[in-house]
Amino acid sequence: MGKGWIRLAGIAGILFVVLVAIPGFAAGSPPDPADPAAKYLSYYQDHRSAIIAGTFLAGAADFFVVFFLGGLLSALRRLGGSPLLLIAALTALILTGALATTGGVLTTVAAFRVGEAHHVDAETIRLLADGSAICFTLLGFTVAAFFAATGVMMAATRLFPKWLSWVAAVAALLELVGTVAVFSTTGTFSPGGAGGLVFGLLPFVVFVLGTSIVMVLRGDAMESAAV
Repeated sequence: MGKGWIRLAGIAGILFVVLVAIPGFAAGSPPDPADPAAKYLSYYQDHRSAIIAGTFLAGAADFFVVFFLGGLLSALRRLGGSPLLLIAALTALILTGALATTGGVLTTVAAFRVGEAHHVDAETIRLLADGSAICFTLLGFTVAAFFAATGVMMAATRLFPKWLSWVAAVAALLELVGTVAVFSTTGTFSPGGAGGLVFGLLPFVVFVLGTSIVMVLRGDAMESAAV
């Protein structure tokens, strides 16, 4: 790997955080899972453009996260990361991407269809919304596995600060706690509830942002490390 690639990967991570944070606020708060189907239909009708644009930006963020994660795993490999943990982290990312993509597609399909002259019924819209929310809730397991594997490798290196491995540990715990929301059918701590930002999106954003800044600042030193 030539000089500067890990730093560029860190910049890509920062751009990813910017793009992935926008969809979380672009369309306002979704209905509560216990709300009637008509409220879901009204929400998707009122926020159709924002939902589709937000999902598009989240998809665009995937372009940058691929290079960020490639740079991160490459840096950890150069710094002596365990092959088992590297494979575990990569596998967790693949599974996370599959679930996140499925959730995003379900949300976009629901918003896309309410713009037609003969849109689908309210119950179908609510079913698509529930499916999307549950996908994003359950990906907490694979995200937690990524945090755990990455945090252990970071703790064993000198170029990643120790506090970042603790951030990974706390983030993994929060992600696992967040998955329990799948059992709740109403309130903040339920699929699609505001608690998802605290237990799902926020830990991931904080970890990626912190890691990206370290990669930008110490990228050259990481690339100079022996493979």
